[in-house]
Amino acid sequence: MPPDDDRPPESTASVPGRCFGLIESNKEFWRVVREAFAHGPGAYWRHPKGCFYIIVPMHESWEQRPNKVGLPGRLLHDIYHCPYRRPNDGACWDWNGEDEKATLKPSIYPEGIWHGYLRDGNLIAA
Repeated sequence: MPPDDDRPPESTASVPGRCFGLIESNKEFWRVVREAFAHGPGAYWRHPKGCFYIIVPMHESWEQRPNKVGLPGRLLHDIYHCPYRRPNDGACWDWNGEDEKATLKPSIYPEGIWHGYLRDGNLIAA
């Protein structure tokens, strides 16, 4: 996809994390999505099928643009899906096995939005 020259710059924010735990049902998933978006950047949770969902910060200039994810209003954060593995378990992010102080390697990069790390449960900008 060609770069969008009109796109705002990436966020460089680091934010404290908040774990919403392991989600075990679709009903619980959507409840957590609402709570996590209300919390904003730094919220994350784990799905039993092997992925983390992480709400990453967006540059403040995104506020001037309508969101593209079908939610009402304008967003200053975006959700990112990270399939994980435990060490030596296949190709994805490495996960340290902890929920409350999760660490994923390598970095997280929703292109053009934010680049950084989930380390000890916090989002640290690269």
